[in-house]
Amino acid sequence: MQHLSKAFAVAASVLFAVAFAPQSTRADGFTYNAGTYAIVNVPGASNGSTVAYGLNSGGEIVGTFSNSTGTHGFLDNGGTITPIDFPGASNFTQALGINNGGQIVGDYLSGGNIDGFLDSGGSFSTLTGPAGIALDPHDINDSGEIVGSFSNNTGEHGFVQNGGSFTAINVPGATTTVALGINDSGAIVGSYTNSSGEFGFLDLNASFTTLSCPGAVGSDANSINSAGQVAGDCSINGKENGFFYSGGAFTLIDVPGFNSTTAFGINDHDEIVGSTSQPVNEPASLSMLLGGLLSLAALSLLKRKIFV
Repeated sequence: MQHLSKAFAVAASVLFAVAFAPQSTRADGFTYNAGTYAIVNVPGASNGSTVAYGLNSGGEIVGTFSNSTGTHGFLDNGGTITPIDFPGASNFTQALGINNGGQIVGDYLSGGNIDGFLDSGGSFSTLTGPAGIALDPHDINDSGEIVGSFSNNTGEHGFVQNGGSFTAINVPGATTTVALGINDSGAIVGSYTNSSGEFGFLDLNASFTTLSCPGAVGSDANSINSAGQVAGDCSINGKENGFFYSGGAFTLIDVPGFNSTTAFGINDHDEIVGSTSQPVNEPASLSMLLGGLLSLAALSLLKRKIFV
């Protein structure tokens, strides 16, 4: 199995908090545009299990939610929700990125492995790299270029793939690199770690610039639009904040009423989607979410498959 995706880790951390905090933890998706926030929840989803990961310039949103049958991806087109499940998946599918043509990338669980997929008009295919290496895709642009990460015996690396072309991405001096977003000009954003911590990055034709909120102890650059504006997240004074980066300036995004905000996607209209969380007293939802926790715990114990 490849490494756990960032999206998978987000789901696991929410359920961990639910199980071990004095109160349960609620997570909701959100949209943000010009100072206006709206909460996104899939009808019928387990309380607080909806996460919005990506959107295109037509306003179509993709993400994930959980219910009694497992974890599913979704497409939200003007409020009309379509579940997304990779054929034959073992009750776990996530939709992570969408382009203006409606092509969707994400990951799914099957046979004990987490693999990436491409969904083109309802036609699903598994994504692999050279020599069949497993890929964890995060985003796709209008040219069909896909970015994400993969692991081999030298560690975790980013990648960009377009048809038969595959290029590994490694920030100089980094111990790990993950590519999270790509725009139609081929500009790539993501995150990397080194001995000093975790940082976001911007990759313009293999020229790397670090993106880190002022005063943050960790930052991720999650998505980039055609104007080069970036959505991401950073931790400041123990609080997770979303951010909007434009023209060298960072603006923090904090959904009112929630104690944590992560901005995962941005489109060409500066519309942003992401996830929020807060502790709430909802004991009735605890047992339902604990079932998800146990499933995620079992998945995390699966042996990782390392490729040469």
